[in-house]
Amino acid sequence: MLVRSVALGVAFSCLVQGVYLLLAAPNPTADPRVGLALGGVLASWGWIFAAILIVLGFVAGRVFPLGAYLETRAAGHPRVSYRRAAVYQASILAIAWAAHPVAFRVAERILPRILNTRSYFEEALALVVSFTAGAAIVYAWHAWFWVREGRARRRARVRFPVWLLGCTVIVARAVSQTSLAVVFVGRELPLELSTLCALAVTGADFALDLRESLRNRFFQALSLFMLSVPVAGSLLISTDATVRTSLIRDFTSGRVLLHSLRLIFDVDGDGYAAVLGGGDCNDLDASVNPSALEIPGNGVDDNCLGGDVAPMPAPTQAPAQPRAQPPTPAQVEVEVEAPTQTRTTAPGRVSAHDVGSSLILVIVDSLRDDALGVIAEFGAVPAERLARFGSRETRFSRAYAPAPFTGHSILSFTTGRLPVDFGHPSGVYFPEPSIQEILQAHGYRTEAVYQLATINPYMFRGFDAVDDRLANRNIDFRGVTSKETTDSAISHLTSLRQRGAPFFLLVHYFDPHGEYLPRPGTPFTGDTPEALYWQEVRATDTELGRFLDELDRSGFLESGGVVAVTGDHGELIGDRDRVGHGFWVDEAVLRVPLVVGGGPFSSRTVIDTPVSLIDLYPTFLSLALGEAASFDSDGSSLLPFLQRKPMPRADRFADLRATSEGRPRLDGTVDARSGRANRSVLAQNMYQDAYEWIAIDARFKLVEDLRFGGEQLFDLDLDPLERRNIRDEHPEIRDRLYQDIVTALERTTTTQVAERKAEALKAHPLPVHLKRYAWRKMRRHECEFFGDQGACRQLANDIEKYGPDQPVGP
Repeated sequence: MLVRSVALGVAFSCLVQGVYLLLAAPNPTADPRVGLALGGVLASWGWIFAAILIVLGFVAGRVFPLGAYLETRAAGHPRVSYRRAAVYQASILAIAWAAHPVAFRVAERILPRILNTRSYFEEALALVVSFTAGAAIVYAWHAWFWVREGRARRRARVRFPVWLLGCTVIVARAVSQTSLAVVFVGRELPLELSTLCALAVTGADFALDLRESLRNRFFQALSLFMLSVPVAGSLLISTDATVRTSLIRDFTSGRVLLHSLRLIFDVDGDGYAAVLGGGDCNDLDASVNPSALEIPGNGVDDNCLGGDVAPMPAPTQAPAQPRAQPPTPAQVEVEVEAPTQTRTTAPGRVSAHDVGSSLILVIVDSLRDDALGVIAEFGAVPAERLARFGSRETRFSRAYAPAPFTGHSILSFTTGRLPVDFGHPSGVYFPEPSIQEILQAHGYRTEAVYQLATINPYMFRGFDAVDDRLANRNIDFRGVTSKETTDSAISHLTSLRQRGAPFFLLVHYFDPHGEYLPRPGTPFTGDTPEALYWQEVRATDTELGRFLDELDRSGFLESGGVVAVTGDHGELIGDRDRVGHGFWVDEAVLRVPLVVGGGPFSSRTVIDTPVSLIDLYPTFLSLALGEAASFDSDGSSLLPFLQRKPMPRADRFADLRATSEGRPRLDGTVDARSGRANRSVLAQNMYQDAYEWIAIDARFKLVEDLRFGGEQLFDLDLDPLERRNIRDEHPEIRDRLYQDIVTALERTTTTQVAERKAEALKAHPLPVHLKRYAWRKMRRHECEFFGDQGACRQLANDIEKYGPDQPVGP
């Protein structure tokens, strides 16, 4: 009876948590099957916790306090006063409400400034402190009261704090839902498991009370029902992809709990299970799973995507991209304390181009696509200057970032490759030659004004000069650098034009990235994340406008130069109760502005066919090198759009992959429903433990979650907020977009490709001076900004080992 009581109580408490998650979900579903699936996941965890409590009760006995408590409770004791429990809970809430302002001020002072979306961390910490204070005071008073009453009544009172624990946890989670959703994003498992543990103890106590008041047969029937919930929920999750997808999309906590539950049944330990929709097609072989490399011709579906891949023929020609040779130490000019890394141009390169073929790429961090339109709530256009510039040049109204994360996105569209090409979960990674490397090898002067504090050495590859002085100010995400960025960009532009030779200039604005800081004087008033974000965008746009004015004043565009302005990704600013980027692939995160001006793009044109920022790679190289351009890319040039020609079907992957058919549709045919060019573009999310592929065409968007087992199809015309999954209603559309993803995956993530990339990496390694520059620069940040003594020692050791005359950055 004790076993049944504890198991029933724990499972019941987990279902209470499930009801809470249903009510607190950002996009609650009306489908009862999803509720059953969520209940099944939580009830399964409930039985696991029940088994642990039962073992503690029988094995530890009176030695372990919890086990002793359960044994004595099974003997039966007078009931607790639930009316008194309600009074105590109200007291906790009142104390927490009174203590919250003080706790928030304390949180502001003790939290480090490095935290992104710091206000949410402050709020979460303040809530934890205030609720803890309330619970501690009430518990202390209860303990004093029970001591005063004497030991004769001890048994009647000792159970009450267990109930109080469960109530406090649920109420605190409800009050702090928004803050905790941001603070724990991607790390919800510890939060949910701790909540379930607290409820498990509470539920065991509750079940022992319940057993005393219910007839034995009814109690047995209830136990049988509770046992059936995880079984039914597990069957739904394993067999119904739509239910599984709703669970992992709408209930973030349900997603991580489901994934963690799967890992318990992961027989081969490869991170994927064959049950509960885990996606592992052979759970007895660790080399077979959705993130494995496909071995061509071995007769095995190694990555569980639908079959083996035929071996590719060996390349018939050398890699098409010209590669710049790393400079020798004698070619490196360094000022140890100077903020700008400078390299001399490698000898033997002579430009055959005039300054009119110069190119500028401007990236505004975290810039949403709707920044170019009127925000109804405020009645103003956030990026007004950029919108005005786009009205006279060429604007691509459906441009997509290749990833929702800065590092992957910028590296992707400057190398013309999808993120999987250098960040596959199996460990295959090597960025292909970038725009700046190829242009540098053809005699271009390449420079960058870069404000990203997080350093990736590959970002600097191919630049003759990198001005990242302002990155120090952005390392805590609270810097204001737009004005200085524009000043530096104008200075570089002036210097480059005076050289009289073609150049490539990359300019990176960082300010719209969180933290969002108040910017007085803009029409976007308020202190909500949305209002503060638009203030940052407007302030950055004003400074960007100064740079665009300088392009007009200097005659850069009239002389044939081309500038592209875009964002590396978008941003959630309260959409679906979420703030930020990286973890999500909503339209607000992947869709970005793209305005290209000058040269053939000075045409007052709006193009609504889907394009990817990866398309900038072949576009820029075609503009700069003309018929001499020889390159390979996952994208396609944007120039045919201007000529109203079909998109080319030229083979990609020429150097590392065999030519083949079946690449995403780039033929320029028109979708019958929307009237737009029927082209598909791909994006990926590989941030932290995510492994998602996204395929988007003229109207539909497919999100394939290979790690958590979800699949979503949206009609962006009828459902722009992506609330209704129509996967089951349009299987033919799902199959068409899925095939695009499979084609890209199976031509990119094979062992043959990995071997060729390894050989390419040996032939073209990252120059040592760039590695040293990037990592030593980060250590200097950590040492000087945060006072990290470990970083200071590493920096000193590096300088002692390699000498102070190596490029170490600011």
